[in-house]
Amino acid sequence: MIRLKQALKSAIHYGHFHMTAQYYEENGTIPHAVISATVDGNSPIKAWREYLGFSPAEIAARLDMSQAEFAEIETAVKLRQTILKKVAHALGLTVAQLDF
Repeated sequence: MIRLKQALKSAIHYGHFHMTAQYYEENGTIPHAVISATVDGNSPIKAWREYLGFSPAEIAARLDMSQAEFAEIETAVKLRQTILKKVAHALGLTVAQLDF
């Protein structure tokens, strides 16, 4: 238990500690880093994916599609609700957290 506490303190100290996707889904919040990434030109999907530490390949696999197909989704300006729901589920988020 002491090692775990030390590891958490170290992670927090060095800025490597992110809340889990489950936390954001339960609270319906969007972290500042995700908002900033979208202001800088990234799509909400890409901003969340990077924030949560997933590679494009990981999310494509969760969605049972190729990386090229996922790249199209990640850069699309407008997506159908069915696609948003699938991506949100793959990231562990709500649709509202992706559609802002």
